[in-house]
Amino acid sequence: MRALWKGVLSVGISSIPLKLYRVAKNNLRFRLMCREHKELVHYKKMCGKGEELSNDEIVRGAIVNHDNIAVEEEVLETLKSTAPKKIVIDRFIEGKPPIPYVKKSFVVMPDNSQEELSALFYSMHKSNVSGVGVIVYRGREELCSIYSHNNSAYLSLLHFEEEMEKSWEWSAIDGEEASIMEKLIAAKKVGSFGNYIKMKKDDFTLRVMRYIEAKRKKND
Repeated sequence: MRALWKGVLSVGISSIPLKLYRVAKNNLRFRLMCREHKELVHYKKMCGKGEELSNDEIVRGAIVNHDNIAVEEEVLETLKSTAPKKIVIDRFIEGKPPIPYVKKSFVVMPDNSQEELSALFYSMHKSNVSGVGVIVYRGREELCSIYSHNNSAYLSLLHFEEEMEKSWEWSAIDGEEASIMEKLIAAKKVGSFGNYIKMKKDDFTLRVMRYIEAKRKKND
């Protein structure tokens, strides 16, 4: 498995080399195919004016107030962070980062020595804290958090506050409705997410994979 990011984790005076890997396995991925020839479908790159484009005629762009603004790749390169490829943890917070702020997560693995990285995550686990700071990822400075879960190490990219949409805010309610809901929660409580996730399986993927394997054997 190829690392998606490789660099240094900086905590105080310590610099710890590490690698980041994707969290989820790609067990099943659907692609569009021609029904007759079983070949993959390819799309032409078309302009809104109806012209087919080559790669060198295509640029990135953004739509701002209904205006299409093109941004050349050379310009984007000059705007990328020039900071070294590292994670800088400058604070520790109680517990884990709130789930709505998490936009992408990675498995953390040591690069060379394991002892210093193990000491950091073991200490965070004992103290029930997560580290927060900044990572330079794909040329951008991203807010991030490192934390322990079930004796494994993770890093999550986080949304900045200005990226978050304002949510509907619930209000405190007493009375019969609240009593009914509290009884329902007590009846369905399983103790921890770990207990719950062990009870669940991705049955859809299993059924699809069995069908694909049976069809593959039939075609052999």
